Amino acid sequence: MLRLVLLIAAALAVAFAISFVLGRRGVFVAAAAFVVGAASGILSTIVTACNQCWTEALSVGAFVSMPFFVVGWFALAQAEVERRHRRLLLGLGALMLVQVIWAARMTVLATFQGVCPCGAQLWWLRTSEIASVGFDRLAGPWFMLEAVMTLAVLFSAGRRLVEDAPAR
Repeated sequence: MLRLVLLIAAALAVAFAISFVLGRRGVFVAAAAFVVGAASGILSTIVTACNQCWTEALSVGAFVSMPFFVVGWFALAQAEVERRHRRLLLGLGALMLVQVIWAARMTVLATFQGVCPCGAQLWWLRTSEIASVGFDRLAGPWFMLEAVMTLAVLFSAGRRLVEDAPAR
């Protein structure tokens, strides 16, 4: 647990330093961080193997994706978002909506119904008689929290668009 706290603290320090140095380009740092965070989360559900009851990938994916999201939140919160970044913000919002959809399915099935997370995978075709235990029940809300927080930060950034800087 201490390692996770130290990793998140380091991610916050790096995010602050990068966004302070990059200024307007901090939007691209945030975009890269959100894409890597979402990819590691989605990959963790794909790697989960039901035939061996191996669901540790969910906890690894959740803990690996969180620092990337934290970096993205701070980088985007401090960046000067110009109108030309609007499409990038919309694309990131669409990516987060995809994450909300599959995290909602995982939350309903694994958290509330107690089904193994294999039944909550992206293609929705698997069923399992195994019950979810431990972190399997928290993975869905964890991924949902990341996506909802990111959507809130994206909405806030979209509301404070500034005029494009003049060409140099």
